[in-house]
Amino acid sequence: MAQNRLLQSIRTIFFVLSWIIIGYLVIKNISPLRHLLTVKDPAALCISFFLLFPSYWAMYWARTILSRSLNLHLSEKRQFYIFTHNMITRYIPGGIWNQLDAVLLLKDEKGGSIKQGSKLVFLEMYWRVMFGYLFFGWIIFSNFQFSIFNFQNPILIFIESIVVIFLVTYLISKKKPALFLYSWTAFFKEGIANFLFYIFNGISLTFLFTAFTSTQLTGRLVWYITSATSISWIGGFLFLPAPSGLGVREGLMALFMNKLGGFLILGFSLTLLQRLMMTVRDAMAFGLALLVIKTRTRS
Repeated sequence: MAQNRLLQSIRTIFFVLSWIIIGYLVIKNISPLRHLLTVKDPAALCISFFLLFPSYWAMYWARTILSRSLNLHLSEKRQFYIFTHNMITRYIPGGIWNQLDAVLLLKDEKGGSIKQGSKLVFLEMYWRVMFGYLFFGWIIFSNFQFSIFNFQNPILIFIESIVVIFLVTYLISKKKPALFLYSWTAFFKEGIANFLFYIFNGISLTFLFTAFTSTQLTGRLVWYITSATSISWIGGFLFLPAPSGLGVREGLMALFMNKLGGFLILGFSLTLLQRLMMTVRDAMAFGLALLVIKTRTRS
């Protein structure tokens, strides 16, 4: 209990410090930001926002796949409400509340318990990180222009890391079969759902970038920013003290964007702006879920 309180305190402190650092960077660079954050393509800005909704749906689909594989029997309306509720609680300082929220809401459902809810939350994050690394992890080791690091035989190192992850997952799954989602079909669907999550997030940020820079939209630019967005998301999630990866995700994305051609501050600012857009999206989804639940109650 004392360790949990200590961890929550550290996360809260990091949350406050992150916003102080963000505020400092914004104030220090307010003049260039005024010039940079001038919408040059309103249509691209709108597309960027609307692409966040299929990304949200992909996360929801991944959740439903896991729920079924764990024999949690929820109606579509109830599943949607719990998911949107979890997505809102992740903004509470401390960084663990959305996971705790999911566990508490799922324990009273048919087939649910504290154990089942905890399994679902663990698997949801575990496979999101694992699939994200599988799809985009090679960037960390690659000598491609936006790599932060340079390694000899980068592809070999990436393949070796995938083999290690596979072996560790296999060894754990011998005691915890849930890691295989109980069926290869569920495993395959979970992979597709997480792939779509990363892809839509990345394309959204690409359109956000073109909205403020009038940069020509190309396949190479989409792949570049999508890959960088995915690695930044994973890095932010794995840095546990940061709630929702706040500060870490923006910092990593700034480094990647700087490799694109000196867009350090713009990359940081656009990632933060996308986070704010996601907050609006999450609030809209939760409002819809409340409306659906109330409609069901009346009927």
